[in-house]
Amino acid sequence: MIMYSFTRIFDCNFTEFDNLFYQSEPLIDSYVWEVFNLTDSTKEERLKAMKDIGNNWLQNTAVIGTYVVNPEGLPIKVDIGAFRIINKKNYLYTNLTFNGTDSFGSKAWLHSIDFIEQAMEFYKTLKVEGRIFPLKKNTVMYNHLTGYYTDKFYYTEEPQEGDDVILYLHYA
Repeated sequence: MIMYSFTRIFDCNFTEFDNLFYQSEPLIDSYVWEVFNLTDSTKEERLKAMKDIGNNWLQNTAVIGTYVVNPEGLPIKVDIGAFRIINKKNYLYTNLTFNGTDSFGSKAWLHSIDFIEQAMEFYKTLKVEGRIFPLKKNTVMYNHLTGYYTDKFYYTEEPQEGDDVILYLHYA
């Protein structure tokens, strides 16, 4: 089993946050920057805005930030999400995430069942009982998340308009 290191964070003021922001391209280029009033902004202005937003959210006790390091000692992920209570269970709705690369320049670790199960176990220690993902059906992320089947979690969907769904990952 490949072991990952998960740490709770309470602010975004660390170098690895910056590095993971830049490694998340081209995903970051697809953000709707108008929402943040950053339509014609530089990457540096966008990074500052993401740090400010993340730091602001992390002041709330209903928000959890995590930082992940792979077995090579490389930072690979920052996640910031808010608790949502559904049927008396704590779910984590990810609001901000940056995914970095491993030493091969790959993000294949996202598909590692070891990573997925260890993330789930880490979140359980924080009283998280599941995750929420708003997605479109038959997209890369949807197919990625619904393509894993273990006895440790299962999925349900709530149809939305068109191909949109709310995907719930329930921890067993």
